[in-house]
Amino acid sequence: MKYTIAGLLATLATSASALPNIARSSYPTASASSSAAARILLGNSGHIYVADFSPKTGKFELTLKQEIEGGNSWMAYYDPNLLYAVDENSDELRLFNLDLETNKLTLKTKKAGSVGVVHLEFNSDKTRLVGAAYGNGTIDVWNTEKGGLEFVKTLKSPGKLGPDKERQAASHPHQANLDPSEHPR
Repeated sequence: MKYTIAGLLATLATSASALPNIARSSYPTASASSSAAARILLGNSGHIYVADFSPKTGKFELTLKQEIEGGNSWMAYYDPNLLYAVDENSDELRLFNLDLETNKLTLKTKKAGSVGVVHLEFNSDKTRLVGAAYGNGTIDVWNTEKGGLEFVKTLKSPGKLGPDKERQAASHPHQANLDPSEHPR
């Protein structure tokens, strides 16, 4: 199935992330004058997709289209084959094996954390994963050493949760970023 850029983004993109390139025989070899082929990970309610972009045609081709329950609104890829995906409509964080050679997605495990996680981020050595939970104002910390998924703790947003009275009843974290300096505290 082939899509134009606008069509693919309009119909699928609830969550999108870049994936590492896997050589595919249908793509021309990249040169200094052409853009390289790209793979994009997309998630929305009920599905996770992988789309390959061909710079030659300017089109995306869905190479993986898998039904996955829940609101797959945020995913974090851990090379070479692990995909962590939240279900923002529940308390689940799922760990999948994503085989980019065969375009197969297999659930390894799922664990309970906070409800409404809408963002995931790894630390620099990919041993911890943090998730911001819009639903209840918390941040979950997960141990991801050796490709695992073990809950460590939940942090409550500091201070009083104060709303933007014009548009919400309470404050909610949308993102949790780690200090890039990695200075010990």
